[in-house]
Amino acid sequence: MRRPPRSPAPATRRRRGGPLLLALLLALTFGAAQSTANPAGWIAYVDADGRTLARHPRDGGEPVAFGRAAERAQFPAWSSDGNRLAVIVGDIGGGRVDVIDVARGDASATVYRAPGRAPIYLAWSPDDRTLAVLANRAGGGLALDLVDVARALAGELDAVRPFAQGAPLYWSWSRTGRSLLVHVDVMGPTRLAGVTGIDAFDVGRPLPDPGAFQSPAFSTSERYVAYATLTGGERRVVVVPNPELPASGLFTRTLPHRGQAALAWRPGREQLAVQSAAVPAPHAYGPVDLLDVATGDVTRLTDDPVVASWWSPDGRWLATLSPVGGGGDRTVQASGGAGPAGVGPAHRVAQRVQRGSALLSLKVIDADTLQTRLLGAFVPSPLFAGQYLPFFDQYARSHRLWSPDSDALVMPAVGEDGVVQVVVFGVDGDVTPLGPGDLPAWNVR
Repeated sequence: MRRPPRSPAPATRRRRGGPLLLALLLALTFGAAQSTANPAGWIAYVDADGRTLARHPRDGGEPVAFGRAAERAQFPAWSSDGNRLAVIVGDIGGGRVDVIDVARGDASATVYRAPGRAPIYLAWSPDDRTLAVLANRAGGGLALDLVDVARALAGELDAVRPFAQGAPLYWSWSRTGRSLLVHVDVMGPTRLAGVTGIDAFDVGRPLPDPGAFQSPAFSTSERYVAYATLTGGERRVVVVPNPELPASGLFTRTLPHRGQAALAWRPGREQLAVQSAAVPAPHAYGPVDLLDVATGDVTRLTDDPVVASWWSPDGRWLATLSPVGGGGDRTVQASGGAGPAGVGPAHRVAQRVQRGSALLSLKVIDADTLQTRLLGAFVPSPLFAGQYLPFFDQYARSHRLWSPDSDALVMPAVGEDGVVQVVVFGVDGDVTPLGPGDLPAWNVR
């Protein structure tokens, strides 16, 4: 059953008076008009009250808030067209997924609530017709359900359908939104990787010997897929032609790795970033290499012990997070000259980091020149550190941290007062706190 619509509430109280009265009179005379906005370049995040906020980081405006008391939103994700947000909402019913039409100013509407299911992750299809929702099942394990968004908004009861089960379960959408590249039961006896259509789960041409990796990856052109194999104890990252397309004239490339491998295609190029452990270990924290599929050349981008990494939308920069060595108490200061365009005076951020805190440095690497810039260091929020970073290669496909212009990243940083702040780190060195909040995602439209 669809909940009645709720109007978005501004994060700060707005003045009432003449303009509002005039708007009401015009609406009565000419018919109710719908509030509209252009959310291109906005950042969505969650405030301390559990509401979803959305705002432009550089126009000085106030954020718009969605949600209500006794509920808690998590991980808002922008649709591919940049107009809507899908949000996991925790409530007394066990959890649901809401869609908010930010561009139209519509209130949130529930599109997913399933008995015995607690949603933990979601991703829009590129055509915005479908939401893939990963949920914990009451009996154990994970379920992947597919939501026909338009039908769910219309209140149709069969808009949600079970699609697959696995523990764990990772995927990457194809550009058409009609198929998924999946990886199920990682390192288990029934592990499976390959392409399936969304009408029914059916991997007709399984990729051989899937190994120690999490999320598989389509290349930008989708001519290639990347995954990792485990054959006779040997671990290798493998790039092969997309099994659903003709393979004529294409290459197969392999690269040995240790531990796990995290894979990310460079936007607009047939080049694959491979992050893997420097020593045998059950994780992918370590250096990052760049594999060029056409030539087979491998370039070391960084020797740092990278925890997570993300390509900028233009493919120039690879952003990395790495632990700051040395330990002990320290004060980290990040400051800039002039703030980004549209923002007031430059902000100065100072953090007192207690012994044992997870202090991470944020860097960007120019993949062509290997020039590296240190943008700052911060303590990530517990939710970001505990839920996003261990699965960053999957979240990178659905919850983006880079700006659409590839000139900044947004991160949730713990301030010296213990309050989590949404902070924008510019590639030019500017650091701009946006206010209290967590789990940000940038609209890259």
